[in-house]
Amino acid sequence: GQIYGMQADFKNAEFFLDSALILSGNTNYKKARIGVLNNLAVVYGLQALYEKALKAHLEALKLRQDIDDKQGMASSYNNIGIIYDFLKQPDKALDYFQKSAELETNIGDKKGLANSLASMANIYLLKKEYEKALDNLEKSLKTREEMKDKAGICSSLLGMAQVYQAKKDFETALGYFRKGLVLAKELGNKENIGICHLSIGEMLVEKGIYDTGIKNLLEAVKIFEDAILNDMLSECYLSLSNAYSKT
Repeated sequence: GQIYGMQADFKNAEFFLDSALILSGNTNYKKARIGVLNNLAVVYGLQALYEKALKAHLEALKLRQDIDDKQGMASSYNNIGIIYDFLKQPDKALDYFQKSAELETNIGDKKGLANSLASMANIYLLKKEYEKALDNLEKSLKTREEMKDKAGICSSLLGMAQVYQAKKDFETALGYFRKGLVLAKELGNKENIGICHLSIGEMLVEKGIYDTGIKNLLEAVKIFEDAILNDMLSECYLSLSNAYSKT
């Protein structure tokens, strides 16, 4: 079932995963059932069937609670938070991310905690509660620095930059994007390199620094074209159109 899901053959994926779910119920093997439920939730999520994905994740959570699998429970809380975010229910998403963070703190899962803090920050950003978003991102960054998790550090820096950009504090945002760009290049993460150039370009245009702004936007276009990231390309073209209309 998992293989069919990876190949986007959702009909077969659901058939075989449903069969596995029935078998796992018959044998009362809870860990196997949890695995099947998680895979089903992924298949539903890929089809934007979020209510079905939520139901599968909630059942997996109940089973993990039954066997006192705290690491698994934290993962389920996080998965449920993600689904509520897709369902445009930010308060419920935030509640489950907070539950995940509390449990991860208790069991000493630093990597999971840093991710949950970053997820909470994303929700606060959507709610325009910028100080709360920054507080969570600073905690996430500190945890990732303690772990020497360069990819995570880069993600936290970009998150902080995006919050300052939303606050129209472009100077501070530019500083964080430039720090993130250095790390993204070191890691070879093309998407993040492109995002940095795009955001830097947009803010420089906003500040009236058109030549350097357009140069960054064109660099972003090149990167996104090479990486075949069409959604990001669309945003680049819009930003370039806006930039050229001002020159």
